[in-house]
Amino acid sequence: MDWLKGGPYYELSFLMRNKIDKDRLIKELLANLVDDLGVKIIRTSQELKEEINTFVEGEQEDDKLRRKIDVNTQIEISGSRKSRLYIAELSHDLLIVNFWFFGSEHDSKEWDQQGIRKEDKQKFKDFFKMTQEIVTPILGTIAYEEDCSALFETAADYPNEFYKLENLKIEKIRERVTRSTGDFEYCWIRGDEFGEVEDVEIEMG
Repeated sequence: MDWLKGGPYYELSFLMRNKIDKDRLIKELLANLVDDLGVKIIRTSQELKEEINTFVEGEQEDDKLRRKIDVNTQIEISGSRKSRLYIAELSHDLLIVNFWFFGSEHDSKEWDQQGIRKEDKQKFKDFFKMTQEIVTPILGTIAYEEDCSALFETAADYPNEFYKLENLKIEKIRERVTRSTGDFEYCWIRGDEFGEVEDVEIEMG
């Protein structure tokens, strides 16, 4: 049975620097999310170990060496919520970390999924800010059915070396977020990564 059903997905997404030591990278990241953020991973220890090993070794697919982890999670945000944690290598330089939630305004008793109402949004932003402090990303977004990879001016399947920090410009990011038609709600950018004195926040509505 699928852990998350229906939609739309409400996505909290973070762009991070990749590292050479994949084993240390993924173990430290998962430990920080579990120990410091309280994310509950719905996997046995053996299953999670196998997921980590697959990420470290990578999987050959369509002539690309892909590294990703996609695990079911349970997170406390205005109640206990089902979510999915998706971590993937975008390029040699960058990594994406996504949390996906059932984003309908209405609860689904059939699927045991709690909806997200307007009054819940601040709690999600608080969770975003806590995650931001723990994983120290380059930037992050909150959106419906969209993540940080959409800020690049490409639709290329990743991993792809177009997904590099040098291909991101603050004004282009601002343009992408502000022209969105209901997908992006918030974007935070670490200023010093782009030569700015202060961090940048772009908020819709």
